Amino acid sequence: MKLQLLAKLSPLAFILCSPLVGQTVYTDPVGAVSVSLAPGNQVLSIPFQKPVLFQGEITSVDGNSISLASLPSISGQAYVQVVSGASAGKIVSIESINASDVLLSAFSFSLSAGDIIQIRNHFTLDDLAALLNAGDGDSVSLLNPDGSRIIGEFWTGFGWEDTLTFDPIGDVVVYPGEGFLFNSVSGGQATLLGSVATHDVSFDLPGGNVISIIGNSHLFLAKHWVLSSLLLPMVIG
Repeated sequence: MKLQLLAKLSPLAFILCSPLVGQTVYTDPVGAVSVSLAPGNQVLSIPFQKPVLFQGEITSVDGNSISLASLPSISGQAYVQVVSGASAGKIVSIESINASDVLLSAFSFSLSAGDIIQIRNHFTLDDLAALLNAGDGDSVSLLNPDGSRIIGEFWTGFGWEDTLTFDPIGDVVVYPGEGFLFNSVSGGQATLLGSVATHDVSFDLPGGNVISIIGNSHLFLAKHWVLSSLLLPMVIG
């Protein structure tokens, strides 16, 4: 099976101002990348994030739970990104929110009162379908946190389904800059849209590796090539 790496990524930068609900007023820069999709396999990543829903200080930390002075209503799958303090750049998914208390997934880095965080929604496979104009028979492969593979196929009217269990998997999370293998049946043109990283992003990969993305769009895109190498066994295995 032939693996084709995309070389035609043309970043188009533009700025939009979006008001932020929270302790800090935040201007979210937004960008777009035009991607030419050839029929067959290509390794891709989303070089953007979703808009900031909240930015503010942690008031206290208790195990995997953090408290904030205030918090707007958050819906959908979301994560915390640390933007100041000893663990600046680290991101971790949110398990649940109770008023202004946020329970996080297990993490191994340090958090302290006074650290500033942002909350954003995750990209999911459903988002990929819209961004990549997925059509019938297109497929996607990525890695679970335990190193196992997720392989999904897209069908109009249903969305993404697991190719082994046939369960819907449109809510599977795709992390910022995480590489995935996209198999396009007919090819085409896609435009990836999102918020440009203005802070470092760092998260754990399967096998104990860590990916770090410097807070600007060009290096964010460059990490696409580093992350691609992790998916080569999915093509030849």
